[in-house]
Amino acid sequence: MTSIVYSHITLTQIYSLDATAIPRGGLLSDDQKLEILVLQREGHKARYIANELGRSRGCIQGFLRSPSTYGTARRTSCVPATQQVREAQKRLAAPMMTRAHQKARVKWAKDAREWGRKFEDIIWSNEKKWNQDGPDGFSFYWADVTGRREHFSKRQNGGGSVMVWGGG
Repeated sequence: MTSIVYSHITLTQIYSLDATAIPRGGLLSDDQKLEILVLQREGHKARYIANELGRSRGCIQGFLRSPSTYGTARRTSCVPATQQVREAQKRLAAPMMTRAHQKARVKWAKDAREWGRKFEDIIWSNEKKWNQDGPDGFSFYWADVTGRREHFSKRQNGGGSVMVWGGG
């Protein structure tokens, strides 16, 4: 019996380190695989082959069940192959684009190519709103667990955003 001590917790291992707790060996070598196949063709049972090679009967039976796939894991990853090339992403917001919309946009672009001076007279503008507490109103910060907690002043009826309009 061996004991492991982690700070104030003591864990006692239930198993002892004798030969029954340790596996007999790793994977079969190529020579052992060949010997198993020869002994099986001679008509010997798995128990006899296991005793001859000093391996477990389960090991021999596992090899004889499928010699071509012996030693390869059934599943190499907990992630299915279909998901290994994907990652989680947020979808981009965009209006529904139908064939009619696409054709209308192409027509507008072709017509706008010939506008010349008229195209320069268009005022291109945009607006942007910034929220003081972020888009959802939740504010997080890295807190020092040994010190006092920070407090944020609450604002009634919003009051924590700025709207900017720009044009050119």
